Amino acid sequence: MIVMTTESPFLARLTKDISTPVRAYVFRNGFDKGFDGQLDIAQAHLLSVLPEIPPEKFDYLLAAVWFNQATYKKTIDFLGYSGLREDWSINPEINPFIFREGVFIPRTEGCLTDIIPGEKSFCGTFIRTAGREEDYRLTTTDLGSYFETSPNLGNLEPPVDIRF
Repeated sequence: MIVMTTESPFLARLTKDISTPVRAYVFRNGFDKGFDGQLDIAQAHLLSVLPEIPPEKFDYLLAAVWFNQATYKKTIDFLGYSGLREDWSINPEINPFIFREGVFIPRTEGCLTDIIPGEKSFCGTFIRTAGREEDYRLTTTDLGSYFETSPNLGNLEPPVDIRF
């Protein structure tokens, strides 16, 4: 029997507990080229866009920080969760949005022609991670306990976990 081990697609998980907490996953792919192989550059890029997101819009954010090697652009895919501060047990509303090179990329609501693969779309790995995050959220009692610790993502688990 052959057992294959796979390296996590993520280099690090960054967690920032602020008025709208964020947990971000930094992808390995393109990391050296896009962020000069430095986590502090990826972290600074994440922090640079957070002020652009109205804090009253979301209860918390999940993010994927990555470098698009086809377009040579730093990208952050966000999932904004809402409705949970009132009732943690509900099925949350999740709103996806993207920042590219620090600029919000608008999407026309309900307009499929506005979707450009690789430009305004999310990857399967981030969606799988969001699913595992949601499974973990359901084991916690509130936003504070959810952000107190991080889920074990199994084969997606990043080797570095930074809280700042």
